[in-house]
Amino acid sequence: MRLWEIAAVLLVLLALVGVPVAVFAYQFMYLPARYPDMITVTMRTPEHGNVYPRVIHVKKGDLVRLRITSADVPHGFRIKEFDVKVFPVSAGKFKMVEFVAEEAGIFKFVCNNRCSPRHTEVNGQFIVDD
Repeated sequence: MRLWEIAAVLLVLLALVGVPVAVFAYQFMYLPARYPDMITVTMRTPEHGNVYPRVIHVKKGDLVRLRITSADVPHGFRIKEFDVKVFPVSAGKFKMVEFVAEEAGIFKFVCNNRCSPRHTEVNGQFIVDD
């Protein structure tokens, strides 16, 4: 093989490996640094440990930034009172949602994508303090 053919093969391999590495580096390093107040919610079936964190505390009037991820199967995320709906998030992927916590109280968040036989147990509390 000639030198330029070897160089071309190396460039193609670099592109095939470099693009996914750059995407993951952005998701795991740059994005949380850009939004230090962002809360990461990891959705899991009850068989694998359930939602983490189970309780989210914010203050009334706060701009809430949630980064929803899944650790096992496709999940969704919903807080009915704030009209927050995140549709299926595949395992290892992230979706972001922003909203203002305008009303104080204790609200339930749930998975809105049937994820397991114990789907109704995949939930937590979203608490907005005055």
